[in-house]
Amino acid sequence: VALEGNIDQVQYTDRIKAIVEFLGPRLSSEELTNIWNLGEGENSHVQDNVYGIIAAAASKFSLAQFELLNKLIKGKWLESNDRIREKLLQLIGQIGKEAVNSKQVKPVQAILQLLWEMAHIPEIPKHLVERAFAEHLATINEMTLNKDAIRRQYVLNCVDDIKRTTHCVLPAVKQLYAICKSYSGKGMSMYNKANKATLGELNKQHEIVKLLSTSLNKSHAKGVEVTK
Repeated sequence: VALEGNIDQVQYTDRIKAIVEFLGPRLSSEELTNIWNLGEGENSHVQDNVYGIIAAAASKFSLAQFELLNKLIKGKWLESNDRIREKLLQLIGQIGKEAVNSKQVKPVQAILQLLWEMAHIPEIPKHLVERAFAEHLATINEMTLNKDAIRRQYVLNCVDDIKRTTHCVLPAVKQLYAICKSYSGKGMSMYNKANKATLGELNKQHEIVKLLSTSLNKSHAKGVEVTK
């Protein structure tokens, strides 16, 4: 009752956030769903507060709670306009960062997969595709555990997108470039040398530079054809 009555007030929201974060993994599926539903049909300010509460508590969530949250987000996505969808992508990114900070590998993987899937939904506006990929990249960059394996996985996913010439070719090219760029840190530490060696290995195995050149040439040819 306290939650419903005061969710639009900052001072109460901060207290509720602390309580929900403390309860974390002890929240039942019904309770987590009820908290999520507090933002339904309410104004933008209330919805932002609900999302803020959930993002703050996410660092303590179990894998099962993350899976439920993914389900709730997907359901909300289907019935929302582009403005709400952008907020959902921001929420997913915030949850991902919380999961990274709490060293939860499987929830981070689930969040990355969710962002990847949303970036690939057909016919969504360009700015939402870019926002999904931006949150995806930011989450990877925040990682410390299992980071190399995750980067390799999504380099290969980008390569697959480009090879299959999906509707996500250009975003995939940009994401591939951004992930590959993250391998090249400053300085000459052993870690950076290892990163660059991994990047060289990936390029050798999958001919990434050649793939990008071919893809760009094809895109240019299509652009020229359209202007004729």
